[in-house]
Amino acid sequence: MEQVMNEKTIYRAALYCRLSKDDEQAGDSVSIETQRMMLTGFCYERGFKVYEVYTDIYFSQKKVRYIAVNDGIDTSREDNDIAPFKNILNDMYAKDLSRKVKSAKRQRAYQGFYISAQAPYGYKVDPEDKNHLIVDEEAAEVVREIFNLALEGNGMVRIANILTERKVLTPGFYKAEQGDMRFLRYQDRTSPFGWCYQTIRKTVIWSTALSAGLALAG
Repeated sequence: MEQVMNEKTIYRAALYCRLSKDDEQAGDSVSIETQRMMLTGFCYERGFKVYEVYTDIYFSQKKVRYIAVNDGIDTSREDNDIAPFKNILNDMYAKDLSRKVKSAKRQRAYQGFYISAQAPYGYKVDPEDKNHLIVDEEAAEVVREIFNLALEGNGMVRIANILTERKVLTPGFYKAEQGDMRFLRYQDRTSPFGWCYQTIRKTVIWSTALSAGLALAG
């Protein structure tokens, strides 16, 4: 108990600086920079760690009228003191929601669910389970060839040139041919057989990672 009582609590402080219309008449004595220095000094004296500094300068300084219908805010009126605090709360809510979404996705990934927007080259989404990948045999043949060429001592540039010479469709064009509308926009810009070492590198990395993951899950 004595040890717990003697422990020093460490606080993380969020500093909030703002100017009201009345403060604008006071000049530098209540400026944003002055407020920042005062608050920072206050925290330093008490051993508070500054987590973030929030600054609010009214839109009126930029001759912009801001209206938030749901919150009842209109910067052309005088009763808008609550607006900055609502902005902070909204920012905190957005960050909290982002953390929850990331945590949920991370947990699903730990459980073996596939959560990316699209399947890597050599795999496709299981038609019976969108969170599960299965091998795309047609593309997998190309992936196997890439690994075989690498085992023979060919570098990534040489492998890219070999696939280009053989007129093998690049991953993007292959997916477009399979009906993936997201890749149709590339068809008028590049060659359907224009492999490069970056594509080879990504294919090898993804295939290796997923093969290991599927083996562990199996």
